[in-house]
Amino acid sequence: LAHSLKTPLAVVAGVMQSLSTKTKDSEVNEQLHAVSEQLERMNQIVSYQLQRAVQSNQKGSLAKQIQVAPAVEKVLDALSKVYTEKSMKKEVRLDSEATFSGDERDLMEVLGNVLDNAFKYGSSKIAVVLEKSGKQGNGFEILIEDDGPGIPKDKQEYVLQRGARADTLIQGQGIGLAVVTDIINSYGGEIRVEGSVLGGARLVIILDSDSLKK
Repeated sequence: LAHSLKTPLAVVAGVMQSLSTKTKDSEVNEQLHAVSEQLERMNQIVSYQLQRAVQSNQKGSLAKQIQVAPAVEKVLDALSKVYTEKSMKKEVRLDSEATFSGDERDLMEVLGNVLDNAFKYGSSKIAVVLEKSGKQGNGFEILIEDDGPGIPKDKQEYVLQRGARADTLIQGQGIGLAVVTDIINSYGGEIRVEGSVLGGARLVIILDSDSLKK
């Protein structure tokens, strides 16, 4: 799919560039710029997925020690701007010593998906707790909760299954969780969906470098 999208995205990007040089309307140019930024983001995702396909059997050689807290803060900051109109209240507790042994892009993909769900479907509040884990303290556990509609108990395991159809899921949690599960499984990690005391969903993700699949 990623490979198939490369050419259409390149065509759209070319058209956008052509339009931006022809119009003098500042409002239209601003809108074109916003679309171009999203096209660039899609191109980055396509490249990322293609590289993952090629490197899926080389996790050990790709592993690097990455500080997780700064990555979480970066995603939270970006999403706060995206969902600025919601004025989400955030309760955040991050262990600065928590680390991840792997590809940073994988980590950002996981964090981006689960935190985006929390912002998107939370009503007014999210909570994020990050702690180090693993026998040598070289892994991490992160809990992400929101006060949204949540996921019914009988669907909590289903939404994590690979190939689960997005149109059969309740509104609020979609195919992004299947992507997250795929990445976490490739590292021998663990993900659980539970109910939150806030009223919405609670995701528990555990990734230890001890369990990294070679």
